[in-house]
Amino acid sequence: MKFDPASFKAPVIRYSEIRKQADRFRSLHWHGMALPINILEIVEFNLKLDLVPLKGLQRVGDVETFLFGNCKAIAVDEDKYMDDRQINRINFSVAHEIGHLVLHKDLYTQFDHHSEREWIDLVQKIPQEEYNWLEWQAHEFAGRLLVPVDELRKFLLKFEKQIKTIKSLGLEISDLDIAEHIAPNFNNKFRVSAQVIAKRIISEKLL
Repeated sequence: MKFDPASFKAPVIRYSEIRKQADRFRSLHWHGMALPINILEIVEFNLKLDLVPLKGLQRVGDVETFLFGNCKAIAVDEDKYMDDRQINRINFSVAHEIGHLVLHKDLYTQFDHHSEREWIDLVQKIPQEEYNWLEWQAHEFAGRLLVPVDELRKFLLKFEKQIKTIKSLGLEISDLDIAEHIAPNFNNKFRVSAQVIAKRIISEKLL
């Protein structure tokens, strides 16, 4: 039966299962190796996927990356891919597509998109809420993969005294405020943005 994007329903995947899959993937492809995780190396040498730079992908499609329907290649915005200053963003975006590969491979083969234009048309036809669920699942996978919780906890210990001092002041400062304050100190240790680090601190409930 032909795939109908308008009736698409995102799969229900438990939070714990996404984290389990991300941890398993890291164990298979980066076990015992130092941080940061080189996701581009994993893509090229372990998974044997092609990285396909596309000019203007971000501008035209409002995405930095996408996984092709054959699950053999990942498109990346050429300008950001070639800009060393964007490496943290590209790392997370590519890890996000690996999340789709691991969690949604059967779906992507149904999508069967082979170009930027086909991907954009597909996304526009899928119900927004369902597409958002797919994206959230891939985001959670990418964050857990690139920012191992045990390693993040170790780095946070270095700021334990500072965190306790801030909390003892009795000010109206949320845990997110604290996470965003300290995240820039070690985001490059994981080669992701400070925003990703702050979100991991909160989602892993490390404060």
